[in-house]
Amino acid sequence: MIKSKNEYYLRLLIIEALALTVIAFTVAMQHYFVFDPGANQNFSLFWHIPFNLFYWHYWLFVTPLIFITFIRCEKKTIGGKAILYILLPLVIVSLHQILSAIIIYGFLDFLDVKTLIYKRIFRSQWAWVDLVVYFIIAVGISITESQKKYQLEEIESWKLKSQLAAARLKRLKNQFHPHFVFNTFNTISTLILKREKGKAIEVIENLRLLFQKAAEEGTNKLITLEEEMSFVQNYLQIEKVRLGKRLEVKYEIDTNLSHLLIPPFIIQPLVENSIRHGISKSGRDGIIKIFARINNNKLEIGVEDNCTGNNGIQTKRNGVGLKIVKRQLSYLFKNDYIFNAEQTKKGFVNRLLIPIVKKSY
Repeated sequence: MIKSKNEYYLRLLIIEALALTVIAFTVAMQHYFVFDPGANQNFSLFWHIPFNLFYWHYWLFVTPLIFITFIRCEKKTIGGKAILYILLPLVIVSLHQILSAIIIYGFLDFLDVKTLIYKRIFRSQWAWVDLVVYFIIAVGISITESQKKYQLEEIESWKLKSQLAAARLKRLKNQFHPHFVFNTFNTISTLILKREKGKAIEVIENLRLLFQKAAEEGTNKLITLEEEMSFVQNYLQIEKVRLGKRLEVKYEIDTNLSHLLIPPFIIQPLVENSIRHGISKSGRDGIIKIFARINNNKLEIGVEDNCTGNNGIQTKRNGVGLKIVKRQLSYLFKNDYIFNAEQTKKGFVNRLLIPIVKKSY
């Protein structure tokens, strides 16, 4: 779990400070016990330890500057990258060596300051060591930021998954509007009273299949367009018995698209809205057209009705079913989808455009 930003970065700085302190003491001991005797120099530990603490902790103070520059420039233009990877390291390394030369001159009176600066920047290995340290810090920042971004995405993903799971459960509970269920049972009882046993059995069977598919497909992340249309057709068979000749359904679906994968329950809610807010309220015959086609390398799916004067636009756009459809699309395709509803002169159309996902065999 990611903690607050301040706590997160403070922890990283503490880790960096500890690492630099260890390096400073190690280098100080190395100079005192190895390099100084070999060069016939006799500098005490009281010089080596403070100087190396300053020298290596310098990077602790410039790390925030590197971090800010990284955040602002890393993903921008070539100019931003030039600042991060060329200009800034040269400035930081040069300043580091200049300050080091001034301190050495001030405490040790070792050569003149100009010669020290020249030697430390152009004739010494320390400038190259600084460049390596700079890029180690830059890479470390890149790794930690990528890790933090990944963790945030994981958290967001789990949130979306839990929301989607809750939404699917709610959708299963509300898969069919209570009014639809009531009308269906009323239709069955009417058919029984009319002794139209065959139609009654047909409605019951379609209702059984509807509930079964709702339970089965609700657990799947994606199903084929063919499976979704089978579900929709079971639903429409029931509505056709209830509405009779008032409901006509047209399909414009290329059979070559039947294997493409789509989220479950994204067509049926559109059809249900057209019936509930269009045909049922219009008091006249209605036509629903369901289409699926390829449009600009995307799968376009739509449901269109011919019920003009339908004032249920707001309900259609913000109903529970359509909210869940939008949530599914957002979870699966992020921002790579289009879902819109439009009142036309001929009626109402819900249309969505999603990436093409093919079934793997």
